[in-house]
Amino acid sequence: MPPPGTGTLFDLSFLQTTIHTGGKTMNKGLVLACGLVAALGLAFLNSSMSHESNEQGCAGSNCHAYKPGLFDLKPKSNLKVSVKPVGKPAETKYSAELLDASGQIIDFCSATTKPAIMLNAPKPGKYQVRVGVGLEKPVWDSMSVEIKPAMMSIPTSRYGTSTLKFFDSHPNTAHRASLARFILPEELPTELNLYTPDGRLARKIFKGRLGEGIHSIHWETRDERRRLLDSGVYLLELKAGTKTRVQQIQIVK
Repeated sequence: MPPPGTGTLFDLSFLQTTIHTGGKTMNKGLVLACGLVAALGLAFLNSSMSHESNEQGCAGSNCHAYKPGLFDLKPKSNLKVSVKPVGKPAETKYSAELLDASGQIIDFCSATTKPAIMLNAPKPGKYQVRVGVGLEKPVWDSMSVEIKPAMMSIPTSRYGTSTLKFFDSHPNTAHRASLARFILPEELPTELNLYTPDGRLARKIFKGRLGEGIHSIHWETRDERRRLLDSGVYLLELKAGTKTRVQQIQIVK
């Protein structure tokens, strides 16, 4: 999914690793804490929506082309927003994500063919919805939505908080940069490392403690001496506490 164009979410300078978490944004050791506040009860949403058209594609790689009018938004009760693609063939997969005003990913659903996706907001406020669709070539669109204060609201979670989940990297194939997303069930010491297929460490991407919730780590496909990594298939390893998840990622120099 593409980063915002104004106040860009991702820093593409040499060897930068930008981390957006369920409660933190870290840029090479700088931590900015921000909390998510939830109110309890039932609600209906009043929303205003507008298209965003000044963004660049997919972690700085421009793998998706901007195409406005890809989807419609429909507010639902209990802090939910329905995302429905427009003109998408039934078998074509698409993804959607919800970001708060600071650019932090609040909720997302990846690679589905469902007629609509329901995204969950934690509280009233201004949000952005981004959608990517794999048509003849990958395209994306973005809309902003303001969820106005209601009497009471009950926030819900798509994934729960009891399981470690490591989502597919995007883009994959990666050219110059990629985005790793995962969910932690609790605050844990966390590492993200890149290995060659023969097990040699190619790069230490991140090491530190992260809190419970959704996390996004944007990283450049360079080694620790600022050199672009050779093209090929690599292994991306996520270590969280005592658990480890590994996935393949294709890198093109």
